[in-house]
Amino acid sequence: MSQPSDIVVSGPRGTAVGDPAADRQPASSAWWRVRERSPLVVLALGLALFLGVVFPVIVSVWTGSYSIPHNDSWAETRAAENFARTGQIHLYNWNSMSLVGMYIPLWKLGTWITVQEIYTGLLAVVALAATFDILRDAGGRKRAAIGVLAMACWPGFGLLSTSFMTDIPALAAIAVTFALGRRALERASVPLFLAVTVVGFWGFTIREQGIAAPLGIYVAALWRPALLRRDKLPWLLGFGTGMAVAALVFEQWRRKVVNGEPPKVSFAQFPGWASMAHTYAGSWLVLALVLSPVILLTARPWAWSWPVRLVALAAFAWFAWDVHQGLIGIPQNYLEMNGAYFPAYLGLRPNLFPQPLWDILLPLGCLSSALLIGLVCERIRAVRIEFLVFWLVTAAFAILEISELWIQFDRYQLPLTIPVLTLLLKRGEPITRPQIGLAALTGAFIASVTGLIMMNALTFDAATWHSAQAVVADGKASAAHVDAGLDWTAWHSPDGYKKPYDPGAEHGIYEKSAGMGNDHPCYVVAASPQQQPGWSLYATHEYRRFGFIGPEQHTYVYRTAETVCGN
Repeated sequence: MSQPSDIVVSGPRGTAVGDPAADRQPASSAWWRVRERSPLVVLALGLALFLGVVFPVIVSVWTGSYSIPHNDSWAETRAAENFARTGQIHLYNWNSMSLVGMYIPLWKLGTWITVQEIYTGLLAVVALAATFDILRDAGGRKRAAIGVLAMACWPGFGLLSTSFMTDIPALAAIAVTFALGRRALERASVPLFLAVTVVGFWGFTIREQGIAAPLGIYVAALWRPALLRRDKLPWLLGFGTGMAVAALVFEQWRRKVVNGEPPKVSFAQFPGWASMAHTYAGSWLVLALVLSPVILLTARPWAWSWPVRLVALAAFAWFAWDVHQGLIGIPQNYLEMNGAYFPAYLGLRPNLFPQPLWDILLPLGCLSSALLIGLVCERIRAVRIEFLVFWLVTAAFAILEISELWIQFDRYQLPLTIPVLTLLLKRGEPITRPQIGLAALTGAFIASVTGLIMMNALTFDAATWHSAQAVVADGKASAAHVDAGLDWTAWHSPDGYKKPYDPGAEHGIYEKSAGMGNDHPCYVVAASPQQQPGWSLYATHEYRRFGFIGPEQHTYVYRTAETVCGN
């Protein structure tokens, strides 16, 4: 006998096939209890785990990229290594988030980059599992599995799960906070609210924005009469007050840490509301683009009210026009035509994809952005209070960041997938058969693009690192006299990033190297050929564009005119 489905399929006349209520499980059931196991659930969750964690680890190990820093992770990795060795907090002027909460749990194990990256990978699994738990309550197991798969295909998820960055630990803390918070609200449980407080505060010590998750749970508690009784309320007030005081004390402490680079709130460089709107629109664009398979699966504009259709149509026109004018674009730094975080290296990698293929992204993003706006308008009453608060507080943090001219990287939007997916995958909303096919094709496209970007980044990171290592192994220069982009130069810098830096630095080197104390390198590793006075080509090293597959490409090692090489 076939099992009931939580994917409600509509026929030509909109008649529903399948009863979503049949799949509804008690809210108290644990996420790991798989009742009436569905092949779709197993397949989607297996793919999510493979694409988001397992396959990136395979690529990373194969290419020799697993035990080296990536992108900004050099700062977190050095801080963890120093803490494991000395027991002291030492930062490197490269982190405007709280950070320390992610590596203190490692303690002595933080000595090894490999352990740090395994730890991050495990937290990625925790984040996916907690997200499944959250979405299962909103839409049933099948829709939840599809949502988790969409999250795992986020640009850079696989790269972040194999590097010691704050993104995955912060996401895990937020997802677990919401998973615990749902149960705390439903059961009016004081112990669970304590757990929400502890995990939420841990998230705050990784990234300050993480405080939005427990704050949302506490605000939602105001609408729960069972939690406002005399035997419950004092506990909640005590926990909430304790968390607030601890957050203030922590923030005051971290602003005194040497090289901590704490965030400023001055609005001295506020770019104006028009620029703010376009920055927000870019964040919305990448969020809608990556979740476009789920949006196309669940959006039914033909069933919306006329006012909602008009709003969505106006949104599409605005996005399309401003994208055409260059006012809105995909935020950097993982979803990039020339490879993830390409500005972190000298030179430019060749385009990863044919231009016509890449040109699909922006129109798809505009369409998905408009449909997502329509879905929000249509389902606004279904938004849970905790997620609304989370979104508003996150947006407020973004205003503070943009006012200081911080870049809103695409990876900063990753936690917002949780509230968006709970809205998109709302239980009982019918789905037509053509939508399933369109969503599957779009999902395959997004997964392919993000997967190939991951493969290229891990391959290129390893190729650049190994090119620099070869110079040192040949005895040509010490590591501190080789410029191989952000990861290598910052990892071997005396004390991280310093400002201002020597204006007389060697011309043509990676733009941040002079700030790392590597002002006059003897050797430079680049992604593409360079032409600088006094430089001569020393060696080239081959790598395949996507690790296992793709055309052969090269890193280029140049000898500069510097004579002091530390060897």
